[in-house]
Amino acid sequence: MNVIIFGANGNLGRCLVSEGILAGCNVTGFVRNRGKWTERTGASLPTERLTIMEGDATNPQQVYDALTDCDAAVIAAGNPKDADRFACIVDTIVTQADRHPRFGGRLWMLSGAALLDIPHTNRNMIGLPGMPPMYQVHQINYDRIRQSKLDWSVLCPGPMVENADNAYMTNLRFSTEESPLTVSESERSLPEPALLGLLAQKTPELIIPYKEAARFIMNHLEHSGPFAGKRVGIALPEGRVGEKAGWNLGQ
Repeated sequence: MNVIIFGANGNLGRCLVSEGILAGCNVTGFVRNRGKWTERTGASLPTERLTIMEGDATNPQQVYDALTDCDAAVIAAGNPKDADRFACIVDTIVTQADRHPRFGGRLWMLSGAALLDIPHTNRNMIGLPGMPPMYQVHQINYDRIRQSKLDWSVLCPGPMVENADNAYMTNLRFSTEESPLTVSESERSLPEPALLGLLAQKTPELIIPYKEAARFIMNHLEHSGPFAGKRVGIALPEGRVGEKAGWNLGQ
């Protein structure tokens, strides 16, 4: 399988490249700066199944050319701190993928855990009072991908961290459409500001390694699979929490 990673220079992007190669894929890493890729990775990855392509993910022609003969793509580029560019990246890639006759049609996109519905409700966390407005971009991107004809999925992890020991984890919790967090009926009835505070307290359960998010995506590149057309949540095993400085619900 030929897969392209947009944003391959980032922490998650580099893990996606590694996991894609481990999964037997031919990987194209799309980066803004080839020099930074070399600086950050050196020669640690096999080159026979890896191509690094330099370009701008907001440039329609460059994106279109990069998608040619790829079976699947992953959007790991963009950041809510630059919401306008983030939305432009997603719109450009989705638009070009949707119209490309030589793109396979499978697309994964990254969002934040706040895009997932609060369990047993029909609302997500993005609209709760107190959520920083910049995270509205996750809803904008989600609405955009739903307008496409692509075989898409959206992974919605919480804050992500580097692996301390480089080992894979077991018993991770996964969900579709709703958050993997446990929220009781009484908790769901809390006033919205209190509900947001409660969910913030539970967010350490969502702090996962970049490597786990990357492995999950690369293990689910099949067409019309169980996560097609769905938002996907991921959490640590029951009873475990993670640590990350400066995290918040929108990540």
